[in-house]
Amino acid sequence: MIVLGAGVSGLAVGMASGAPVFEAAAGPGGLCSSYYVRPGGAERLARPPTDAEAYRFDVGGGHWIFGGDPEVLARLDALVHAMADACDVRYGHRAVAIDPVAREVGFDDGSSAGYTELVSTLPLVDMVRLAGLTVEGEPDPHTSVLVLNIGAERGPCHPDQHWIYQPHSASGHHRIGFCSNVDESFLPSSARRAHDRSAVYVERAYRGGDVPTAAEQSVFTDAVVAELQSSGYLGAVDVVDPTWIDVAYTWSWPRSTWRARALDALAAHGIHQVGRFARWSFQGIADSVKEGLQAGTARRAA
Repeated sequence: MIVLGAGVSGLAVGMASGAPVFEAAAGPGGLCSSYYVRPGGAERLARPPTDAEAYRFDVGGGHWIFGGDPEVLARLDALVHAMADACDVRYGHRAVAIDPVAREVGFDDGSSAGYTELVSTLPLVDMVRLAGLTVEGEPDPHTSVLVLNIGAERGPCHPDQHWIYQPHSASGHHRIGFCSNVDESFLPSSARRAHDRSAVYVERAYRGGDVPTAAEQSVFTDAVVAELQSSGYLGAVDVVDPTWIDVAYTWSWPRSTWRARALDALAAHGIHQVGRFARWSFQGIADSVKEGLQAGTARRAA
């Protein structure tokens, strides 16, 4: 058995089953992974610098805030790395094709891995495409999101909320979240004492797969910064770092049977979907970890 994806669901499967986990990125966690950027810098650091003078951001914006058990969420970054340390994770392996008959996964580096069973945490629509399967009915839709992670001076009208929905914003964003209102570890060490900085994520939704051009992204970024500064939320900006989330939210057409048919088609070829995006369902991080542990335990016992 092999596992695709080292997000929290995939890591949980790997921990419980002992199976190797193949991950496209250079580190674990998926949307729940944290990274660090120094004020005025642009380089993403996988771990906090020794002096702690960096903003902490999450790839998925506010995804980590939602999801159940506070004890799980309180130390999510440490939890993700501890889970990865307990697994056989093989980074830098992006799945580009799956032969469901030969039961083999091809990766972007030219390597491949065979399997008797495959547990995947990749989005359901992507797995159907990679496996070349035909599923009756129109695929259920999804929403893509552009996340702007921003580190900046705290403005005079900075909100106290964790997040705010702004459906009528001038720049086009639909939600802004204030991670440093939840946990001061998102701020550089000196700013935690001075309370003069803010770590913010801003989200703009797009129809699934409608990727903005670099020029469009630049215009949006400038508009967001200007709007947040004019509102008094933020002052001078230290860092702006964007991330594109291709499958951020999943939906179902009325009376659609596509999801069930897709899961059945994959299962018929020994491919089992685990996690929020893999099963095209809405759930939090704690539930995703639990689902992964259950799936890994069941596969190990089989």
